[in-house]
Amino acid sequence: MMDYLRNFGITSILDFKEEKKAGMQRSDRHFNSLVLGGLTKGISPLQMAAAFGTLANNGVYIEPEVFTTITTYNGELIIKNTPKTHKVVDPDVAYVVTDMLTAVIKEGIGNNAALSSGIPVAGKTGSSNNYLDTWFVGYTPYYVGATYIGDDAGVKNEDGTIMQRRRIEGGAAMTSSRLWAKIMNRIHQNLEYKTFTKPDNVYMTTINAIDGGLHPMVLAAFINGTAPDRYSYAAIQTPKKKTPSTRQPSPGGGQTTPRTPQSPQPSPQQPGTTPGQQPGDNTKSAIV
Repeated sequence: MMDYLRNFGITSILDFKEEKKAGMQRSDRHFNSLVLGGLTKGISPLQMAAAFGTLANNGVYIEPEVFTTITTYNGELIIKNTPKTHKVVDPDVAYVVTDMLTAVIKEGIGNNAALSSGIPVAGKTGSSNNYLDTWFVGYTPYYVGATYIGDDAGVKNEDGTIMQRRRIEGGAAMTSSRLWAKIMNRIHQNLEYKTFTKPDNVYMTTINAIDGGLHPMVLAAFINGTAPDRYSYAAIQTPKKKTPSTRQPSPGGGQTTPRTPQSPQPSPQQPGTTPGQQPGDNTKSAIV
């Protein structure tokens, strides 16, 4: 896991198997918090953008650069900056993760990051405890970007006391994602509509987003040979038509009480799309 993070360009990792080695009191080898983004020294928005950019670039990490080329006024090339690159994951894996991340915007809490042009967005919201920091990192077929909102830590007041950090009201879903969309809408304003390119080894099938079984709920991307081979355990609930209650005389006299209604029975299970089927253009992704 630590090697994967380094391959994605994250350099702030404290990786000591023995936490007190070399005088370090802490390390990031606590995977229960690391998988949630809990790094001792944190991470910069630039590195987050570059890491997500790896997925946008079919699994290839491209080292961020301030500029690519410098030319004269008449187009003569003065300097060409060639960034370093290396492969992190296969294109198939990158697309499947991208498909999941587009669902964050289409079906999840990141819908405020959607672009007005309809160009697809893949991304993820993020926040720290008590919403003291909020993030949104996302990408389109054209660009990748990261937005961060938070107070400076440890700023002192005039009397020497440390200023208390303020909570970001609304969390990342209402703040960082909106900021990201406001910036990216201007950048994508005159760009042609474009979608993420699906590799030939990836296909779409319908699944139940809750238990992962075959079920006509949502479309999700799978690498050939990895799709579920069982149907969902959850049957589709079909409500019965309401009928007037039948009343019976109570044993004690003329008063009547309603009969206890029967619980509706689930309808027969609906089959999902088989692995050989191809999706249409207008599809929905799996929920994350």
